Amino acid sequence: DLIARGEKVQNEAEARIKENRANIEEQIEAARNRLPDFAKMFDLPARLQDISDKLQGLSKDLKKSA
Repeated sequence: DLIARGEKVQNEAEARIKENRANIEEQIEAARNRLPDFAKMFDLPARLQDISDKLQGLSKDLKKSA
């Protein structure tokens, strides 16, 4: 009887582990799919270029007013 209960607990634990693993894998896949959108939000080269352009504009304005 003890062996049968142990096997039942083991089977239930294995089923839960498989279910949780599948859920985690789905979440990882969803995160990977969102990553390109996230990268677009923070397109660093483009943002750095915008900042550089703004600084150049400010520098020209300062030179004109000096």
